[in-house]
Amino acid sequence: MTIIPSRIGWLPLPPFLVGGVFPYLATYLDVLLPTPPFGQWRWLGVAPFLMGFTLAFVSARLIYASQQWNKQPTPLGVPKRLVLVGPYRHVRNPMFLGMLQIVLGEGLYFQSLAILVYLGTLCLFGHFFIILGEERRLEGQFGEEYERYKREVGRWLPRWTPYKGDLS
Repeated sequence: MTIIPSRIGWLPLPPFLVGGVFPYLATYLDVLLPTPPFGQWRWLGVAPFLMGFTLAFVSARLIYASQQWNKQPTPLGVPKRLVLVGPYRHVRNPMFLGMLQIVLGEGLYFQSLAILVYLGTLCLFGHFFIILGEERRLEGQFGEEYERYKREVGRWLPRWTPYKGDLS
């Protein structure tokens, strides 16, 4: 994650782009696409947006609070330890899952087929170009500890009971 220092502390650029700027830009394509028939059901988009924002925020706070990077965390960075607390006890990629929920909520609320197409693209890009590479790096760095975590905790589907492994 690229971090831009500012007077307000830090600004996480990729989440802002992924969850805000890109969906907004996608709405410009809606003039070329049919409007989904959500009508009054568009308010259903508020729930996934709020849940996704909360999940992404809490997950990011845990990553930052663990002080596991010497510098700012990035998807290509090498962490000092695994974070196995909070939402990470239920799903391996809660931050990314939260971002997907944010975009889903935006697509439903704004009745935007373009945002929903962007959501599908984001899922594929994130899975093949971010998540799989990150998992390979974590396997190489943490070995059996990460392998056990990976076997017991789903990549995308949360488990109901929390993971009881080494809670670093």
